Amino acid sequence: MFERLVFATDLSPASDMALDCVARWKGLGLRKVTVTHVHSLARSAGLEDILRRDHEPKLERQAQRLRDAGLFASWRLEFGVPYLELEGIARQEGAEAVVLGSHGSSWVKEVWLGSVADAILRHVQLPVLVIKVNLLAAMSGAECGHFCDSLFSRVLLATDFSPASSGAIAFAKLLARKAAPAFHLLHVQEHSRIVPHLTSRLDECNREDLRRLDALGSELRNAGASDVTVEVRFDHAVRGILSAIKAWNPGLVLVGRHGRGGRRLIGSVAHDVARESPAPVLVVPGEV
Repeated sequence: MFERLVFATDLSPASDMALDCVARWKGLGLRKVTVTHVHSLARSAGLEDILRRDHEPKLERQAQRLRDAGLFASWRLEFGVPYLELEGIARQEGAEAVVLGSHGSSWVKEVWLGSVADAILRHVQLPVLVIKVNLLAAMSGAECGHFCDSLFSRVLLATDFSPASSGAIAFAKLLARKAAPAFHLLHVQEHSRIVPHLTSRLDECNREDLRRLDALGSELRNAGASDVTVEVRFDHAVRGILSAIKAWNPGLVLVGRHGRGGRRLIGSVAHDVARESPAPVLVVPGEV
């Protein structure tokens, strides 16, 4: 699993919920978390000293929550372009992923998780994990604990078999070795790719896609996965993935994207799934 993470915080009580969830992953191998808040220079010019005096105690408080859970934790406060600063910090700290806490299914009204989260998901060249804190807020303490503890035990992997999926598939294999989860492997046949000129070959395409999924499933079982199921859906990509999430109820959704923010499947699809999915979503860059 992850040994080192960067946790992107907006310093709100809601971010505390996602942070407490992360703190429970010590048993999965997590050792160090860098709690990070980045102010956009365009919004903070001339206010740096005031913001530091306000934010530094809050960052220390959040880092201490992690230390109390037995993790090594530090914090960073930076000013600049958020997605660039976050990736730079992650590289400096040797982090393997960035964690974001989202407040709901729509990011349009959010300041921190709006255009900032969009840029992070599209451009950061590390896995980005999005957790919906509104779901955590609706749970009891016991329910929340179970949710966080079991996040990596039941994983839906959506793949289009392109190089964009390579990072997500590689992480799935790592996860199979370290956590032995159950996997549901999904490929969505997009209407735009099948209709109309390939309609007559739909059965042939489905057979080939199932063969690919079965082959990947065998690799995951050999790596240690406890169970693997496969599915091909004929739908629009985002709608098909979201429908499968609702039907299978995973703890984690795993999707890939093109290495430099490409918009093909899975590119903007990964962003839309991360925005709409009720389950946490891990977006992993593929080829650069």
